[in-house]
Amino acid sequence: MKKVGVFMRSEPIRRTMMMNNIIVKRSMMNSIGSPHSHDFFELSLCLDGHVEHKINGKSYDFRPGDILLLTPTDFHYEHAYETTNTLQIHFRENMLDESIINMFLNYGSEMVFRFDAKTTANMKSLMLLLLEEYESNGENKDEYLKKLFGCLMLLFIRAANLNEKKLKEVSPLQKTMMYAHMHFRESPTLEEASKVCNMSKTYFCSAFRKYTGIGFVKYVNNLKLNYARKLIISTTLSITEVCYRSGFNSESNFLRAFKQEFGMSAQKYRGMNGAVAFRRNRTKNGGSTKSCAPTAK
Repeated sequence: MKKVGVFMRSEPIRRTMMMNNIIVKRSMMNSIGSPHSHDFFELSLCLDGHVEHKINGKSYDFRPGDILLLTPTDFHYEHAYETTNTLQIHFRENMLDESIINMFLNYGSEMVFRFDAKTTANMKSLMLLLLEEYESNGENKDEYLKKLFGCLMLLFIRAANLNEKKLKEVSPLQKTMMYAHMHFRESPTLEEASKVCNMSKTYFCSAFRKYTGIGFVKYVNNLKLNYARKLIISTTLSITEVCYRSGFNSESNFLRAFKQEFGMSAQKYRGMNGAVAFRRNRTKNGGSTKSCAPTAK
């Protein structure tokens, strides 16, 4: 199988996402992808074939009828065991209500969903309608796309049994937490965060600590560390690259913070949990070394 650098492949998507809030497309996978993340959400429906998705260090089978949900905080790559066709929707957070964004960012560990045949058929129909409209130049196209997408999201939420109690109104502090999830690699400042929830800096610091139990700077730092942990588990990036891709601007500070948070050095953590260990296990079970630990481009 040919190996494709997904970081490079996704650049046109990033450029298009800068101009649009949503992209709908058919996609074919027949390769081993490189580890990557997006700055947008992704919903995919498997039409045929078989793919193994490695997401945040955990493996998921992706087969016909399965639905995959990825958020901007998920690090992943795919290994297509055969040619696999999918319907994909990439969308920005402003396509969703804030309550739904919060729910997606905080919903458990399940990434791949399998619904009953009727629900899957309905979701496929809505995704095909979205694709048809996306490729057209029809009147009121943007509004039509948004309404169709809203129907798809409601169907998904119902089918996935995401309790309506979770769809509560988002508080100003929750808005700031969502902002941190979306922008932690950019090291948002206290001033920026306080503006998001329309509070003074002093009041925000006090309110955020009371709400979460930790300060905003520590909260952002924890997001960076957990993202770094995902990179260490899922990729063969050097520790230095992991440091800077996670939003740290000092490797010494990163190494110290990582050891303090996880009780061991980043290098030791990789040796116990990372891509090399994953590769060893797959080789032991008869898998291909090349397919299990792709190197990021």
